[in-house]
Amino acid sequence: MHLTERIIEFCADLITNLGYVGIFILMFCESMYVPVPSFAVMPFVGYVAHELAEGKRPNAPEFWLGVLVGVLGGLAGSLSTYYFGRWAGPAGVRRWGRYAGLVEKDLEATQLWFEKRGMLSVLLGRFVPVVRHFISTAAGIARMSLVPFIAMTCTGAFIWDLFLASLGWWLKERYAIIHEYSAPIDAAVIVLFAGGFLYIAHRLRQRIRAQRAELKSKSSPADLDAPTGSP
Repeated sequence: MHLTERIIEFCADLITNLGYVGIFILMFCESMYVPVPSFAVMPFVGYVAHELAEGKRPNAPEFWLGVLVGVLGGLAGSLSTYYFGRWAGPAGVRRWGRYAGLVEKDLEATQLWFEKRGMLSVLLGRFVPVVRHFISTAAGIARMSLVPFIAMTCTGAFIWDLFLASLGWWLKERYAIIHEYSAPIDAAVIVLFAGGFLYIAHRLRQRIRAQRAELKSKSSPADLDAPTGSP
């Protein structure tokens, strides 16, 4: 078994063992500030659902129920960050959000996105990297009405999760092709993993720099006011 096949089987086994509760928790985290990419979860929901339909994986989640659970997990995570933004306000979000992994520049960019597009941004933001993690907070800060927020969030999450799960279903139907061209696919997977690692490392570095700059800006006024010891 080649590298790509091992990765696919590992992720498929993980989703099967975690079940619906695991799908809910992973998609809950994905809709907050936790770096859990949805494309590492929902495609394998479709993949194992296809094996369930074939009778090869009897304990796997069912396709439509798996998508629904993913949507509910995403909604729960989005509501959490929505109420956080509504309760804490802009200053509170910047103060406390950094402990949960929020990057101030990303939040500011998402707020501009929300200001330009209004309520529709909650729907469109589900398909945009970075924005999808912060759009609920921006909506909470803006005190967007709850009912439209839930409607937009569920619609966007359903379309996105259905697309990813269908991609996993399609992948399983063409698994023989993956096996036939495993060598070049393995090379592509290694490049993608390396690129993903570098991207995450870059994001963490940005986050650390932002936190250090914030701490430095807060400490500088105190340093200026401190006695110098001169008469």
